[in-house]
Amino acid sequence: MQGSPPPQVLDALVLAEYEQISPGLAAELAELFVEDVPMRLESLRSALRQRDMRTVGQLAHTLKGSSSNLGAFQLASTCAALQSATHDASPSATAALVEAIARDWELVRDLLPAAVEAAMAEQ
Repeated sequence: MQGSPPPQVLDALVLAEYEQISPGLAAELAELFVEDVPMRLESLRSALRQRDMRTVGQLAHTLKGSSSNLGAFQLASTCAALQSATHDASPSATAALVEAIARDWELVRDLLPAAVEAAMAEQ
């Protein structure tokens, strides 16, 4: 039995749907996302250093939602794993997930401009 395929790094169709709703919306949402994620990552790292797993879980939940809404499904999946891990994982496992989120974010950040451009071109 095969496992499910890994989630997409960035689903450009989600951005295209925003463009259908309102031209320029994909770019606006992407810009907000790009501004927000680095601050959330720093907050995650800070809460982790303080061993505040409740805050880590809340931040992971928030980032999971915004990532999913933008089509960054791999990032959302890693955030979900971190959210679950805050209940019973070791601090080192939780820290590894925070760093995995940072790596996933770098992938999304690199792909986002072209995905937004493609979504806008479909209009």
